[in-house]
Amino acid sequence: MDQHLEHFLIVFDTTTNRIARLETYDDLARAVEAYGRTEAEYFDRPEIHVVQISSDSIDTVKRTHGLYWGQGSLDDAVVEVLDTLRRGDHSVTGAK
Repeated sequence: MDQHLEHFLIVFDTTTNRIARLETYDDLARAVEAYGRTEAEYFDRPEIHVVQISSDSIDTVKRTHGLYWGQGSLDDAVVEVLDTLRRGDHSVTGAK
């Protein structure tokens, strides 16, 4: 049985280090469509990061992308994921 994934659209403002918008989609096609529209909306604003992340829960996204919630730096997040993978836990990436 396939695991249900939620699709999260995050608009992050690097000038304030805060999430400006967070949207959740059950349908991947709708999420990708919203991502495209949002990328176009902020095309000329390099301080705005638009990301679309698919995951089993918002809690997982907060753990794997903690930078957006003020939890450490990008370097800290990369080190944490690499350490997890070195231990053989592939749940972060979904790899088997």
